[in-house]
Amino acid sequence: MNGIDPICTLSFTIPGQPKAWARAGRQGRKIFKTDEQKEWADRVKRRFLAVRYKMDGGVGSRCSIITWPHDGPVAVTVVGYFVLPPSPTRPTKSWPLWRRQGALAKTIPHTHVPDADNVVKGVMDGLNKVAYTDDRRVFHESGTKFWVEAEDARLEVTLTFYPEITEANYGGGDNADSI
Repeated sequence: MNGIDPICTLSFTIPGQPKAWARAGRQGRKIFKTDEQKEWADRVKRRFLAVRYKMDGGVGSRCSIITWPHDGPVAVTVVGYFVLPPSPTRPTKSWPLWRRQGALAKTIPHTHVPDADNVVKGVMDGLNKVAYTDDRRVFHESGTKFWVEAEDARLEVTLTFYPEITEANYGGGDNADSI
């Protein structure tokens, strides 16, 4: 981020088919999430906390100097590995072999639902007020999707934490007020 070094980077993996954020439902004036959304957000949160506690205890870990939830800029990178449609043994409900092979070789991108941005939103929802004070702290987000066999389905998340925005961290210099 323009010459500012990150404080630390945390990465974690959630096994199984990735889930996407869905528009919250509405019942009168009350807005609610589905049980599936709540479970997915909780799963993301628990996995982050497990990795964070492991990193906090590490000797020399720069993550241990962060006050949680972090109040500085955060970059979020999410890579979803989604299960391919049914196998060639069920030809009426399957992709042709050439397409399956291309998808597994990552030469054919995952362009089906869910949208990549909704997968990222699902992760950000689970990390809000846990990894960072508010999701507006996320200044960069990236989502990528790939096809895999069922046993390899997973979601990989990388969070990069930067220093809180202060004059000391981002410098004002002598001419800062004249800009």
